[in-house]
Amino acid sequence: MSNFKVFISHSNKENDNQLVNRIASGLRSTGIRPYIAEKDRQPGCYICQKIQDNIEDSDVAIGIWTKNSKDSDYVKYEMGYADGCIPCFLLVEKGVRVFDPFQGREYIEFNPNDPTSGLSGVMETLKEMKKKKESDAFWGKVGIVAGVIAGAAAVYGAHKYLSSKKK
Repeated sequence: MSNFKVFISHSNKENDNQLVNRIASGLRSTGIRPYIAEKDRQPGCYICQKIQDNIEDSDVAIGIWTKNSKDSDYVKYEMGYADGCIPCFLLVEKGVRVFDPFQGREYIEFNPNDPTSGLSGVMETLKEMKKKKESDAFWGKVGIVAGVIAGAAAVYGAHKYLSSKKK
């Protein structure tokens, strides 16, 4: 499984849970790790701390914004917290007004009777974000290797130069 982790914020109403399960299944099939708080049982743990830790440990957060979640203080809290930590976006049920601080931002809309198009948009967006992270990590490693090689070449050159001066 990939080290690319997606925090999924949503309401716990039945229709929303079905949508979240479809998203999580699709993510797993592409090698992306979904994080769903209620599936991570930690008896005795403070819920807010668990949420914050897992948001901070994620690469991106997606909020499932529906007629059910628009009244959820948890979804508003989770997405508000995520907005200050990591990239995030909303999957919004058609006809549901987006909440502050996400008003004016692009989001992915879905039809609750046929969410396929919206889910495809989510999957494509997250796959692109994963690919970018992997590419950035690769080029970061290339940069480190190039730096080490350049440093070694400089040391070798200095050694050769100083050796020639001693003669």
